[in-house]
Amino acid sequence: MIKELYQFITSPKQYIYTNINNLPKHLAYSGIIIYALTQGLAFNLTASFNNLLFLSAIYLILNTIAMIVSVSFIDFFAQITNCKAKSKTLFFWMFTPYIFSALFVPAQLLISVWSGLLSLLITWILIATIVSLQLYIIKQIYNVSSIKGFMLYISPILIITSILFISLIIIGRTLINFISLII
Repeated sequence: MIKELYQFITSPKQYIYTNINNLPKHLAYSGIIIYALTQGLAFNLTASFNNLLFLSAIYLILNTIAMIVSVSFIDFFAQITNCKAKSKTLFFWMFTPYIFSALFVPAQLLISVWSGLLSLLITWILIATIVSLQLYIIKQIYNVSSIKGFMLYISPILIITSILFISLIIIGRTLINFISLII
């Protein structure tokens, strides 16, 4: 486990390329737990250990649900485009880049020492690293081009945005009809 973690941190793309057919369960569990803890630390308003554990557990549950939904959409659209179903593999691999989220805490701590702009830059670099590794994972798992991998990656966002937009139109139309009945 430690050797795998070291290999993933030092050269993530090489590790992904050589081990894409294996399930990285330990790395995925490490990634989601580290991510939940960093979110718990970032949004912990009091210095209570119980509060940290509670927030981390909530973030763990919410992130797992969000990842299940995202992976389901990505795998569904990958199957539509003639790729094999690999939702279990994708689920575990998509959590592994979150190992780098451990660096969010030092970036948050740097706000008071350095300018907020530098901390924001570090945070955006970390987010870009995580997203680029997830895109690379999709590209490697489904053996698709970068553009197709990007389209698969944003498919959950497009579907959820479309559903929200249609819901807003329906709600707006209903409100207009209701107001016209009153007047």
